[in-house]
Amino acid sequence: WVQSWGDPWADDIGLRGFRKIRANKSEKRILEEADHVFYVSMPTLERMREKNPKLATKMNYLPRGFIQEVKSKLNSDSNRFIISYTGVLNKSRNIINLLEAIKLYNKNNAVKFLINIYGYCDEQTREKLLDYNNFVKVFPPISYEKIIEVYKTTHALLFISNEKGAHQIPGKLYDYFGTDKSILAVVDNLRDSVSQFIESKRRTILVENNIKNLVKGIELLKEDITRGN
Repeated sequence: WVQSWGDPWADDIGLRGFRKIRANKSEKRILEEADHVFYVSMPTLERMREKNPKLATKMNYLPRGFIQEVKSKLNSDSNRFIISYTGVLNKSRNIINLLEAIKLYNKNNAVKFLINIYGYCDEQTREKLLDYNNFVKVFPPISYEKIIEVYKTTHALLFISNEKGAHQIPGKLYDYFGTDKSILAVVDNLRDSVSQFIESKRRTILVENNIKNLVKGIELLKEDITRGN
């Protein structure tokens, strides 16, 4: 029995209490029954080997590719650039520092950045986003087919890492790699294993999640878009 894992069940950020305990037990039981176990993220593999030392020898790395290549050229001389984010936003993925950085950038520059968010936002995050509604739009979750169309009509894509200590690499990052778009990767810690993996791909503008660095990141993003990625 060969298993391929993206995110471990027990590490789902939405699980709490008894549900997390049950996921942990069920996951371990399934792993024990496997002949070979593959993880699409090297940081996740390393963590799972540490967590399950008796199963470590049958755990290996199998990187995930992107599902569809997306290429489209937009006008880089526009007076506004669109950044799109697809996925969940909650307290574990802090977008507010970036919004403050864009607010500062837009105030001092003729070219403005807009952000389109496609996906679920928790209530607390959604309320905070209202303070930035002059350049932020929030849309409900959409199908993969429609996400591809979003990729085609955006200038840049946004990745936000999970809170410090997380080791998963969300699948959408691999899908981003399959586009010709600029990618802004916002991380909590430049030295953790997820950030090091992202940096090794040399495909993103990698920025630590604080306002000062994010303003610089926005400037680099504009340059990247203008020269055609």
